[in-house]
Amino acid sequence: MEKGLELDSDSSDMHIAAGELCFLNWDWEGARKGWKRAVELAPGDPMAHKFYSAILLPLGLFDEAIAEQKKAIQIDSFADPDRVGLGSTYLNARRYEEAIAVMREGLILEPESAFTRNMLALAYAMNKMPDDAVAEAVKSISSRSTSEKGLIHLNVALTYALVGQRDNALKLLNECLVSRKGKPIDTPTIVEIYSALGEIEEAFKWLEKTCQDHVVTIYFLKIDPFLDNLRSDPRFKDYLKKAGFEK
Repeated sequence: MEKGLELDSDSSDMHIAAGELCFLNWDWEGARKGWKRAVELAPGDPMAHKFYSAILLPLGLFDEAIAEQKKAIQIDSFADPDRVGLGSTYLNARRYEEAIAVMREGLILEPESAFTRNMLALAYAMNKMPDDAVAEAVKSISSRSTSEKGLIHLNVALTYALVGQRDNALKLLNECLVSRKGKPIDTPTIVEIYSALGEIEEAFKWLEKTCQDHVVTIYFLKIDPFLDNLRSDPRFKDYLKKAGFEK
């Protein structure tokens, strides 16, 4: 990758690829530099803006992340056809009403987007709208566009946990664990579920597994609103260090 950048340092695609490699290796600052340079070289490329937003968000630079998502959509609406990217950015920035508005718009554009319904359900839950949250969560399971059913179901379990439906959350989580036995599973979402349920020891057990397995979706760790129950525990700071967010 370094050789490629030496040969073609003005290629935004090379900087995007370099940023992706850094991202996969939990080198968040390297990813930020690579994707920022890609935007500078190709300001008209919507994907460069989306990549750059994807690293600004976990670093806690919420306004900048939202601005980059919007730029991508302004350039090409198909950069985020169901608005789940922008909506989830608002969600993680804890701007829940704006997240709801964006994802409602997304469902008009893509009515069968299971992930949009997932994210909308979570935004409703965080905005203290439990009935709406459960309704959207249930709809997401039956959506025809559900290509990643495991993750969809885990997000529904998280919704149940957030609105206080403990039994439903645990039942669905256990079903997911059984069905995915021996297969990859999104462990950071399991951490979120246990955190939302107040099962702190289980949450940290799965957080340790996430670190051991080097799961890239740990990049939400620093800002994840679903992990607030863990933040006062001294162990959480240790995991921020393991994940490369603190020295």
